[in-house]
Amino acid sequence: MIRFTANRQRALAYFPGILVTPDASRVKDTNSLFALRFSIVFSAVSFLVSLLSWGRGGGLGTFPDASPVLLLHMAIHAFYGAVAALPTRRRGPIIAMAVSAMMIDVDHVAYYLGWPVPPRTSHSLFFLFLAPMVMALAARMSLLGHKTSPRMAAGMALGIILAHLAWDALTGGDARVPFWLPISARQVPLPSTLGATLELAAVSLIWFAATAEQARTRWRAATPVVEDLAGDP
Repeated sequence: MIRFTANRQRALAYFPGILVTPDASRVKDTNSLFALRFSIVFSAVSFLVSLLSWGRGGGLGTFPDASPVLLLHMAIHAFYGAVAALPTRRRGPIIAMAVSAMMIDVDHVAYYLGWPVPPRTSHSLFFLFLAPMVMALAARMSLLGHKTSPRMAAGMALGIILAHLAWDALTGGDARVPFWLPISARQVPLPSTLGATLELAAVSLIWFAATAEQARTRWRAATPVVEDLAGDP
C-alpha cells in the first residue's frame, strides 16, 4: 500500500537556520546559535579581506578610545542592520544582521595594529561581491546550521553591507572608504544623500529574499512524499 502525505516537518521549517518546534527553549537556542555562527563567519571574512590589502596602506598603530560617541555609532550600525532584517520576521536573522552590521568594522583592526593595510577594506566593492559568495558557501557547507539557505545567507550578507554603508553615509559625508579595492586604495567619500537609498535597498533586498524563501519552503512542504506502507494491513 502506498500513501501520499504532506511533509509536515518541512512545513514547519522556515529560514535561515531556524527550525520551529513546540519547545520554545529549543527555538531560542537555535536562533542564538545561528546568529552566533553567522556573525563569527562574517566577521572572519571581513578581517581576512583586510589582510588581502597588505602593503596598500599605512597602519595607525593605536586603537581609538571607547568613547560614548563611538559606542553610539556602533549601536546605530546594529539598529540599521536589524531594521534591514525585519522583513524576515525571525529573531535569528535579525540578531545576526544587527551584530554583523557592527562586526564588519573588524576590518579596522589590522589598521589600528599598525599593519600596512588601508582602513575599512570591507567597505569596498570587492567585499560587496565576496561576502555573499562566502556566506552562501558557508551555508551550503552547513557551517551556519542545517536549515540555512545559501541564497538567504548571501542576501543577508549583501544586506548587512548596504545597511552598514547607509549609516556611514549618513554621518554627514565624513566617512571615506576604499571603495575601489583592490584596483585602488584611494579613500572615496560617501555622500550623505546615499544613506537613505542604501538602507532602503537593504530592506528591499531582504524582503525579496525572505519572500522567495518562504514561497520555496511552502512549495517544498506541499510536495507529496511517497511512503511505502506495504507492510501495513
